[in-house]
Amino acid sequence: MKFVRRTKIQETHLEQAISQETIAVRAYGIWQEQGRPAGQDVQHWLQAEAELAAAAAAPTKPVRKRTTRRTTTTTRRRKTAQ
Repeated sequence: MKFVRRTKIQETHLEQAISQETIAVRAYGIWQEQGRPAGQDVQHWLQAEAELAAAAAAPTKPVRKRTTRRTTTTTRRRKTAQ
C-alpha cells in the first residue's frame, strides 16, 4: 500500500468532506469483505478514506431538463385541430 503525506489543508478539507463515522462504516465493510483479518485496521481505514475521497471528488452528472407538459399539450392540440 502506498502512503502519501498530506498537508494540513488537505487533511482539514478531507475531514470536512467525509466524516469519521462514514470512514469507519466503510472500513468495517472492507474488513468484512476481506474475511475479517486481524491487524489490518490501519490499511482498511486508509483504503476506506481513499475510496470515499475519490467518490467525493468524482464529477456528477448534470441534471437534465425535463420537457414541460405545456409543450406536449400544445403539440397535441395542433395535431387534433388538423
